[in-house]
Amino acid sequence: MILAAAFWSESAAAYRLTHQSEESDDKAHTKASLKFPATWWCAAYFLAYVGVETATSGWVVSFMLRSRSATPYLAGLSSSGFWAGMAIGRLVLGPLTDRIGVRKATALYFAIAVLVEILFAILPYASVSVVLMVVLGFLMGPLFPSGVIVLTQLLPKELHIAAVSFVASLGQVGGALLPFGIGAVVEGLGIGVFRYAILVQSILAMLLWIAFSRLRPAPGSFERILARED
Repeated sequence: MILAAAFWSESAAAYRLTHQSEESDDKAHTKASLKFPATWWCAAYFLAYVGVETATSGWVVSFMLRSRSATPYLAGLSSSGFWAGMAIGRLVLGPLTDRIGVRKATALYFAIAVLVEILFAILPYASVSVVLMVVLGFLMGPLFPSGVIVLTQLLPKELHIAAVSFVASLGQVGGALLPFGIGAVVEGLGIGVFRYAILVQSILAMLLWIAFSRLRPAPGSFERILARED
């Protein structure tokens, strides 16, 4: 009711009248953002990372039940603990990330996360697996925001909205494809391959992050791109 009252006098005609020039600018900004290598590197990173995030939370319950012989309670706790750890990690690790630097800190979180996934793969104990899932979620908490921060550092401010929208969309594609791919592999090789699949994918995401974080901004390139298109 509050939202309806707040926007009661607004209409599509009024919006088009006040935002007509902005719509044309948005199209130009979207095209311009795709000219920057940083946009594509970040998109590849999000494609891999969001895939790991979604596949881990989606398949860990089945893995715990069928491979680790966990109780339904522990199996469910592994997924909810993963997300709880991620939420806490995004809150707690923020100051540490600022102090170390987003590029170095994220690489460090990735390295530790890979070690946690190795322990998850080799230790067969259900209770230990739940704890490792919580720790993994905690370490992965800052990884998505870090990508957005670095991307905005690399691109002109006029392109931030268009570029972040594009890379976030591709990240959701990864979130759909990787769980599907793991499901196809599990169908043929068994649920046990899940632990190795997320480990390999995490290493790939880490390598993409290292390549992406090494990029440096190119001052004035936004104006040159627009001038070239004109």
